[in-house]
Amino acid sequence: METNNKEIKTKNVVILIIIFLVGIGLTLYFCRWYQVIDQNKKSVPIIRGTLSEISYQELDDYLLENPTSVIYLCTSDSQQCRNYEKDVKSYFVKSGLNSSIIYVNLTNIDQTKFIKKFNQKYHYKVKLNTNYPAIIYFSEGEIKDMIQGKKGNTLTLNKTKEFFKDNEFGE
Repeated sequence: METNNKEIKTKNVVILIIIFLVGIGLTLYFCRWYQVIDQNKKSVPIIRGTLSEISYQELDDYLLENPTSVIYLCTSDSQQCRNYEKDVKSYFVKSGLNSSIIYVNLTNIDQTKFIKKFNQKYHYKVKLNTNYPAIIYFSEGEIKDMIQGKKGNTLTLNKTKEFFKDNEFGE
């Protein structure tokens, strides 16, 4: 009877250990699954579907064909850009600017190389930097105005509204 009782206790301990290990395994699996989903969400810009989008390689050709344009530069994996896009998305739609602004997603490119090339080709009193988001107004192929964040001071909806009002766009 005592050996039978010991076998039952041993069996219960083994079952408990298996349940414990399965629980840990499932927890690790779901954590990894969440990370993959979260990473995938960050790769898709919030503004996608609201603005027309081109790749950074198409930018020069686009500006040749459309010398008067408004370009929005951002990286979809930047939390600053994501927060900004949440704020301005409805403004772009309500003011009708969504059909006038072209979005260039700068995720997964060499930022330094892009900015250097951009600043060499398009001269303006202020140089483009990596403090995205940035909005650039081109007129006749030249930069007429630009607004971008600064270190510790990100672009806001009010600054964006002021930018478009100063350049006589929308509303």
